[in-house]
Amino acid sequence: VDEGATTKILHHGASLLPSGITKTTSHFERGAIVHIVDPLDQPIAVGITNYGNKEIQHLIGMHSTKIEDILEYSYGPKIV
Repeated sequence: VDEGATTKILHHGASLLPSGITKTTSHFERGAIVHIVDPLDQPIAVGITNYGNKEIQHLIGMHSTKIEDILEYSYGPKIV
């Protein structure tokens, strides 16, 4: 995730939104337990994902209000 998402997750307990994601590194489906890492690849959180990696690839960097426009469905604004 980017620096902004890192700060919000670590210091404010925020959920991960698509705008803070920079990449995914493995294949996973919705409901998987995923590890979130900062820009230096240091682990910062673990959570359950609302979207699979293929869906997230389309959402990287986007505002959460665009999820339904992009995917044509939504499981909510939070990725993790």
